[in-house]
Amino acid sequence: MSGVDLTEVQRETAIKCSIAEPICQQLMSRKRTLEEEADLEGKLLTDKSVLEAIDNKQLEWLKTQKELINPLLTVPCLDPHKDTPTEPLHTVLLGVIKYIWGTTCKGISDAGQLSLLETRLTSIDTDGLGIPPLRAGYLIQYRGGLIGHQFKAIMQTMVFVLHGLVSGDIMKVWCAAGKVGGLL
Repeated sequence: MSGVDLTEVQRETAIKCSIAEPICQQLMSRKRTLEEEADLEGKLLTDKSVLEAIDNKQLEWLKTQKELINPLLTVPCLDPHKDTPTEPLHTVLLGVIKYIWGTTCKGISDAGQLSLLETRLTSIDTDGLGIPPLRAGYLIQYRGGLIGHQFKAIMQTMVFVLHGLVSGDIMKVWCAAGKVGGLL
């Protein structure tokens, strides 16, 4: 682990935890210190027993840090990054749809067509969608600060209001997003 850049590992794995990061930094610092001590004692860092001893010292130290460790992390074979179920709110609505909405609104705003988008959103009949009528003025005015249920309504309705306002590529993205939304 020596010489490993935590930032690079986070970039490669796409995993970053602000709670675990200080502990990881401490572990890496402790490991460097333990390796330096072993080196000063003339022990080879390629020797398996030396590496195991360092790892055991690290584990013992880690076990003393109970207030910093989530108890779920002590469950054998649990990898919270792989084993946590995903949910539509954070993965789709506040993820993909939020960015598609932002890109769409920027393009429409640059073309000076936000009032037309607002008019079209106002005219949408939401009876069959199981959502309340859209508050189009609010959606446009606060387009950068919407929340999950608003993004859900936007995902369900945008394909009906965008004709002639956006490029074909943006329209295809909204059609795909609508299809994904139907599966959620």
